[in-house]
Amino acid sequence: MKLKKKQQITAFEVCLYLFFGVLALLTLYPFYNVLIVSFSNTVTSVKYSPYLFPHVFDLTGYKAIIKDVYFFKSLGTTLLVTVLGTTLNMVFSVVAAYVLSRKRLIGRKVFLSAILFTMLFSGGLIPTYLVICDLQLDNTIWSMILPTMISTYYLIIMKNYFASLPPSLEEAARIDGAGPFRIFWTIVLPLIRPILTTVIVFQTMGTWNDFMTMTYSGTAQISAIAMTTTERMIEPIRSRCCRVMTASFLPDW
Repeated sequence: MKLKKKQQITAFEVCLYLFFGVLALLTLYPFYNVLIVSFSNTVTSVKYSPYLFPHVFDLTGYKAIIKDVYFFKSLGTTLLVTVLGTTLNMVFSVVAAYVLSRKRLIGRKVFLSAILFTMLFSGGLIPTYLVICDLQLDNTIWSMILPTMISTYYLIIMKNYFASLPPSLEEAARIDGAGPFRIFWTIVLPLIRPILTTVIVFQTMGTWNDFMTMTYSGTAQISAIAMTTTERMIEPIRSRCCRVMTASFLPDW
């Protein structure tokens, strides 16, 4: 019976483990810093910067959040926009990508060219806002959902993934009597689970962190959490700047 030789760890492997260990700690530190600073106060976090260990235990920040009614309203709006926006984006993007991947589609190149044109040249913030106002979608929750209902970038990626699938699968299903919707639902969709999961994750993150579409609905009733948090952060700075500017114009008596 042969005994297995113990694998010896080389110096290169030790250095490699140390390097990636330090890299992992540097990656996790921002999350750790946000957590421990949230239980501290402003004076302590600034005094002991960089903040490595908790020096005080202060729940003032969490108390302020609990007392803020608009925070929970904004959080609910953000969750609704993220779930509904991601769902609609996936439905329309997947269907459009599947249709555009079919070579027998009439005018396929024209549609693809038009979609690529919108990806390279966009109207910009102000024209988009004017269109939303003309459609009477401003200050509504749909102004944060409809502009991002189809992602051109993810549509092109999924279209290429659909095109890479072997056409023999659909031909065999068509011979067995399956219709277009049955082929798409029972054969094609299970095959695109990897790319579909990846796109859902990135689209969810993009919708949650999207700031530009939130400017189209500035009312407090439907404001998203990013807009509410930004207003809370900017308001003290804005007031301070106004006081400084006012004082600069006062005559020196």
